[in-house]
Amino acid sequence: MKVTINGKKRDIDNNLSILELLKDLKVDPNKIIIQLNQEIIKSKHFESTSIIQESQIEILSIVGGG
Repeated sequence: MKVTINGKKRDIDNNLSILELLKDLKVDPNKIIIQLNQEIIKSKHFESTSIIQESQIEILSIVGGG
């Protein structure tokens, strides 16, 4: 199915959860924030949140500093 990840259109497998997508992309789920269709998804919901056709996904890195 087609989705947009960080502004780029991609084809991904159907019925992926956010956690499965992150594993496919080799992204550490503990170091990012996910925005799915303009809604922030809490990390505890990554496994139970499914991605649907035409979803807009933003993967935002957490950067520490001081």
